[in-house]
Amino acid sequence: MSDIDPDADSSCFVVTFELDSKGDSRATLAFPESVVRMNANNLSKLIETLGRVRLNMVPQIDTAPPDLNQKLESVAFPPWQISLETMTDGILLHLRHPGFGWQGFVINGDDLIAMRDTISDAIAEIQDQPARPAN
Repeated sequence: MSDIDPDADSSCFVVTFELDSKGDSRATLAFPESVVRMNANNLSKLIETLGRVRLNMVPQIDTAPPDLNQKLESVAFPPWQISLETMTDGILLHLRHPGFGWQGFVINGDDLIAMRDTISDAIAEIQDQPARPAN
């Protein structure tokens, strides 16, 4: 087993991808040794690199929203932060995932209004439900 220097940059990870005969992308990860131990910082760099590689792979991640009945991994009560995003007349929404860190999403003005309306409808629906009995 080999340790990766915690101060090393992510260039020690070689990630390549190519198209196979069916047009699907295949990622190849090359490490200095077949088994590599990484600290949290290096693992985060690898995850970030893999995300950038996945962004360019075929087929793309489905752009259709998931079925509302589909169970997805959820993060309860994530920390969040919002700042104005002047280039799109919208906002920059940061959400913190415990495994992937802070993720940023630019939401333009029209989508921001649609989100506001959808969230307002959900709040109204929650408020219309009968109160739960206290334990």
